[in-house]
Amino acid sequence: IQFRGNKIMIPESITTKRQIMRAMTQDYAELALSIWGDHEDGKYLSDPYYKSADELKKLLCDISKWTDYPYVVFEKETNDYVGTCGIGPEKRKDEWGIGYCVVKNKRGHGYASEMANAMIDFAYRCGIHDYTGEVAKENKASCHVMKNIGMHVDHESAFKKCNTDIVYQSYIFKMHRD
Repeated sequence: IQFRGNKIMIPESITTKRQIMRAMTQDYAELALSIWGDHEDGKYLSDPYYKSADELKKLLCDISKWTDYPYVVFEKETNDYVGTCGIGPEKRKDEWGIGYCVVKNKRGHGYASEMANAMIDFAYRCGIHDYTGEVAKENKASCHVMKNIGMHVDHESAFKKCNTDIVYQSYIFKMHRD
């Protein structure tokens, strides 16, 4: 891990047992849109439903200034697209939040847990020990992932899907790693 000023230099890729995670760039806008713009796949994301790859490219044009670390994920053996994930500082700069989204045909195979663990390992190498994730209560699969990677429900909350009237009751999951 390298630092530029106070900002961590994002690794170009992170490799796990079955996946390769590549740093998000404008080149991946179409792939990200397939989840982030889909009303089913992106249902539980707090981000808005993006309408076009061009909209995402505009968002990603200054990604080097972002404080979080987003990745596009592929299967190592086949290079099939698996989804997206990321991690970054929350309100407390020493607590980082994780997120992930897996395409429909790759769900149920442990990819989300593998992504989340890789994000936590990356943050841990950066000196971060506290992690959080907010999950809609009705998103049973993601609640299972959080528990599977060792997180616990700290408290309940709610979030509004950006640019909609949709409000999800949620769990705030936490974990401390020594």
